[in-house]
Amino acid sequence: NSFSNLICWTLGANPSETRSLIPFNSSSTKSICLSVPSINVEVFLCEIISNNMQEPLEVSIKKNGEAEKLFLEGINNNNKEQKEKLLLLAKEKDAFRFRAPTEINEIIINKSDEFGFTFIPVESEFKEKSKQNISGFDLFVDHLHPNIDGHKLIADQIYNFIIKENLLGNLNTNLDSTTIERTLKSTFPFTRIDTVFSEMRIEILLNSHPFKEKKSLNQILDNYNSYNDRSSELASKAVLGELSWESAHVKLADEEYQKNNFERFFREYWCLIEDKPFVKYNYKYVSEKLIASKQYNFAASILFKYNNKYEDYFSTALIGKIYLEIGNYKSAIMYLTKSLNYNKNQAEVYYNLSQSYYRINDISNALNSINNCISINPKYKDAQKIKEFLSKKSLLSN
Repeated sequence: NSFSNLICWTLGANPSETRSLIPFNSSSTKSICLSVPSINVEVFLCEIISNNMQEPLEVSIKKNGEAEKLFLEGINNNNKEQKEKLLLLAKEKDAFRFRAPTEINEIIINKSDEFGFTFIPVESEFKEKSKQNISGFDLFVDHLHPNIDGHKLIADQIYNFIIKENLLGNLNTNLDSTTIERTLKSTFPFTRIDTVFSEMRIEILLNSHPFKEKKSLNQILDNYNSYNDRSSELASKAVLGELSWESAHVKLADEEYQKNNFERFFREYWCLIEDKPFVKYNYKYVSEKLIASKQYNFAASILFKYNNKYEDYFSTALIGKIYLEIGNYKSAIMYLTKSLNYNKNQAEVYYNLSQSYYRINDISNALNSINNCISINPKYKDAQKIKEFLSKKSLLSN
């Protein structure tokens, strides 16, 4: 935790006060950094990349300054090298030091060497993938923050290094990059609510101080209201604070469930689960609703994620029930038995266990399980009939 705070503190430092705020030189920080290799923690550092196509932010308070002149000269320059140099100078001269100056990246590189951390250069990748080889709005949402493509570019560089250095050992995977990309896109935890919500927030940001104030809030809202779809409507309300981001997802999810659009229901709640994986209620609510609608694949995705983190009687019982429903009786028995290890007072689990044993022709264990079900709840639906049926089967087999 201390090291995480250190990195957040370092990379969140105000570039205009780089030398005084970078905490690498404090004795406690040095101690933390020097101790990292001894606990086998791999640390990656990379540059803070900026959007050099962003007009200097100082223009909101100062016109015709040096930064603005350099920027306009650079934008209108047709020579690639001169254009890049002028736009970089405009960023460095911007009185609003919201973008990382070259100095802070030099410090990061030097300190990564000093402490033996791995430095992964990303600035060159941003330039290579950007129009005119100048980091701009195709990879950023504003002056400093990468968009999803920019974040992916950083992630790819780190991932490539991890694979190259074999830091994860033998992964035993035959997945090619195309399959990995397709899987990531299909499971990425956001929906149209998030798209509209983030676009609106960014547009509001870019139309307020210190950016140019071109559109009013009402103009921005009118634009998105013209989309005339439920996701955009709920996203707009979330942006305005009329309901929370979580409530927007929940409201749309429950509406989609009523329409039997179970995939949309699943995806809206999947966003919430990924956002706050420690909120157990969401796993339970969604998986039970999906099982009730016989949407076993979606329910299994939720339950296995929960089970990997918090295995308990709830997750093992429902996973067992799913396996019973799809005809994998041995796996059903394994998970239902696990559930009873957590809580033996579950009539439904014994009932499902009886069904599973019967399906593999284990009449003895099927009969024992239904007897346990009845002992917990004598009125459990159809349990007495099943007991009579299994008793006859048992007598015949003997």
